[in-house]
Amino acid sequence: MVWATGHASHWGVSYSTDTGATWKTSAGLPAKAAYTGFNIFSFMTPLCSDRVNGSKFYIYRFDDATFYRSIDGGASFSRVASGLPREPNANLIADFTKEGDLWLSAKGGGLWRSTDSGETWNKLGNVQYSGMIAIGKGPDEKTPSLYLIGKFDGQKNEGIYRSDDLGTSWLRINIDKIYPNDWVYMCGDRRTYGTVYIESSNGIFYGQRK
Repeated sequence: MVWATGHASHWGVSYSTDTGATWKTSAGLPAKAAYTGFNIFSFMTPLCSDRVNGSKFYIYRFDDATFYRSIDGGASFSRVASGLPREPNANLIADFTKEGDLWLSAKGGGLWRSTDSGETWNKLGNVQYSGMIAIGKGPDEKTPSLYLIGKFDGQKNEGIYRSDDLGTSWLRINIDKIYPNDWVYMCGDRRTYGTVYIESSNGIFYGQRK
């Protein structure tokens, strides 16, 4: 288990090998490595685990736009990339079908992908604004579905979209009258293709493919 605290007497990253009974400070990280916000409505998630290799953990640090990786269960981290956008309200997710396949949503900084555990990153050219990204079960076992709250291909208004081809194309899945107000988090269903959940200030919404 790896735990990041960003607004407490202990600001830092810790790991546990006994399901939380005891904790130790992770090595190799700068001070205030993982910014997690200052209130319950913050929706930044700079820390995530690899969904295939349980020994790998990742941290995006917006202060200097760097990226850190652990290969020993969070005991130590090392910097593996720099030059990412500086965005405190970013969220980082990992693909549950492939080791080292990561997505970083950086709002106005766009949507970024790494396929080598964070060493190199590529920005998706068709996404201008990525408020939130999520991943869920896709049309087949090898390709998951991506869910985006944002704008792509010059869209003027923010919307909720699904991609079944890893961001090459996007399908709008929301309607204007029912839209989550002040959304906080989004999660794709890993068992049911086309189902996504969104937490917001006016309730929890879910969408299903028809």
